[in-house]
Formats: sequence, C-alpha cells, structure tokens
Amino acid sequence: GDHDFTYTRRHVGALLLSSLAFGASHSLWVAGIGAGVLFGLVVWRRGRLADAVLAHVVANAVVAAYVLIWDDWHLW
Repeated sequence: GDHDFTYTRRHVGALLLSSLAFGASHSLWVAGIGAGVLFGLVVWRRGRLADAVLAHVVANAVVAAYVLIWDDWHLW
C-alpha cells in the first residue's frame, strides 16, 4: 500500500536505537550497527518487517558461505 514517508525525529531515533541494539548483539558491532540501519531502512521504506527478516537471512547465508568457503571463522 501507499506509505507516508515523512520521517520525524522519533522515527530516526527509533532507527538509531534499534540499530545500536542490533550491533550490540553481534561480536563485530560496527558491522552489526550498519546492518541494523540497512535492515531498518528496508522496513521503513517497504513497511514490511518480513522484508527485513529476509534481508537478515540472506546476509547470514552470505556470511556462512564465506566462512565455509574460505575457512575464515573470525566472522562467525
């Protein structure tokens, strides 16, 4: 459906706070914050949480493939 993309301070604050929390839950916290911002923007733009969940699944699959192919476990 149509969405009103008027972003308020509260919206930006919620995006930043949730991204910080997402980053804090990952060992590579800077990358986690960046991913949290991107996933949050997906929800913001599309208005569907399922799209961000799918983006997270795809990101995890890419990281897992990299780890397994290159035997580089520091990302896990």
